[in-house]
Amino acid sequence: MMQNLFICFSLHRCLLLLLLLLPAKTVFAENSTTIEIPHYAVIQELRTAFYSLRFLESRPTLQQMIDQTPTPVRETYQTVFRYMELTHLLGKDDQKQFELFDQQASEAMELLEKNREAEPDNPVWSIYLGLIYGLKAGVAMTYDQSYWQAYYYGMKGVNLFEEIQTRYPQFHDAYLSSGILQIMIAQSAWIIRTFAPLFVPTGSLEEGMKYLDLVMKKGKYVREEAELFCLFFTWGKVPKAIRAKSLRKLAVVLKKYPENIQLYYFLARGYWALKQYHRANQYATQGLRQLRQQNPLFIQQNRSALQSYLLRIQYRFLARTQQWRRLRNYTKTTKDRFVVSQIYHAHALKRLKQEQEASHLARSALANMKKIDLSMPFFVSPYLLSLEGTLKRLINKSILDN
Repeated sequence: MMQNLFICFSLHRCLLLLLLLLPAKTVFAENSTTIEIPHYAVIQELRTAFYSLRFLESRPTLQQMIDQTPTPVRETYQTVFRYMELTHLLGKDDQKQFELFDQQASEAMELLEKNREAEPDNPVWSIYLGLIYGLKAGVAMTYDQSYWQAYYYGMKGVNLFEEIQTRYPQFHDAYLSSGILQIMIAQSAWIIRTFAPLFVPTGSLEEGMKYLDLVMKKGKYVREEAELFCLFFTWGKVPKAIRAKSLRKLAVVLKKYPENIQLYYFLARGYWALKQYHRANQYATQGLRQLRQQNPLFIQQNRSALQSYLLRIQYRFLARTQQWRRLRNYTKTTKDRFVVSQIYHAHALKRLKQEQEASHLARSALANMKKIDLSMPFFVSPYLLSLEGTLKRLINKSILDN
C-alpha cells in the first residue's frame, strides 16, 4: 500500500512534465490568441532524452540549450533539468541533487510569480508555475515522504491548471491534471482518501481515465504524456477494462521509445495482473533482448536490477505453468550471477522434491541479497523500485516454509 501511495503521488510530478511539454504555438478558443511557448526545441530535447533513458549523457548538450534561453524560461527549464537529474541519480548522489533541485525550484517560482503579476493575461507563466508545483509535490511525496506537503503543492498546481481550463475550455491538454488528480485520490492510501474530500471530490479511476481519454483524443500537445500516465494502472486494484485499455496505450509509448527498458517491465507487469501470462512473458523476453542492445549511462548503472526485474517475469511464467524442470535448467546457468536466478532455481528444486538443496540455496541467496543492489530509479519519479521485499517473501513462503 505504501508503495502505491508513493507512486500515485508521483503522478503530481508528471502533471508537471506533461504541461512542460506544450508545443510552440497554442490557439485558444476564448479570444483566438496565439500563445507562444518559448524555446520549444529545448522541451523537445528534454522529453526525448528523458523518455529514452539517455538523459545522463545528454546533460551537457541540454544544459547548453537551457543556458541560451532568457529568464524566467531558463529558470523553469533548469528546474525540470534538476528534477530529471534527481530521478536518475537516486541512491548515488541524491542528496546533493535534491538540494540543487529545491534551490532552483524556489528561484524559478519567485521569478514566475513576478511575471504573473506583471502579465496577468499571459497563461504561460501560470502553466510554468503549475509545472513546478507538480515537481515539488512529486519530490515531497516520493523523496521526502512528506505526504501533506506533497498534497499542498499538488493542489496548488492543479488549481492553476483548472483556472486555465476555465479560461480556455478548448485547450483540452489542461484536463490531464484533472485526470491525474482523480487517479491519485482513487489509488492512494486510506489516509489520503479519508481527508481528500475536504479539498477535492472523491477520486475515481473511471473518471480519471475519461480525462486521459479526452486528452489522448482531442489534446494536441500532451497526448504522449496521457499515454504514459497509463503506466500507473499497472499497479493496484484496477478494473479489468481500464487496465487493458491502459496497456494498449502504453504500448504506443513503447513504440516511440523502444529503448526504454522499464516500459517492457511495466507492460509485462500489467498483463500479468490481467492473467495474460504468455503476453507478459513476451514483453519480458523483448525487454531482455533490448537490454542486451542498449548501453546508455542509466542502463549501465542499473543493468543488473533491470535484468533481474525482467528475468523474474520469465521465471514466474515458468513457475505458473509448472515447468519446474525447465525452470531449474534455465536458472542453473545464471544462478551465480543473479540473485533472482538463484532464488527461482531453489524454488524449482523445492517443487522437484530436492528440499535440502533448495533450502541451502535459498539461505545462500538471502545472504547474497545483502551484497547486491536490487533497486533502480523509477524513471518518471524520484522513487527507488526494489525487488528485495518480493524475493524475500518468495523465499520465506515458498521455499523455507516460514
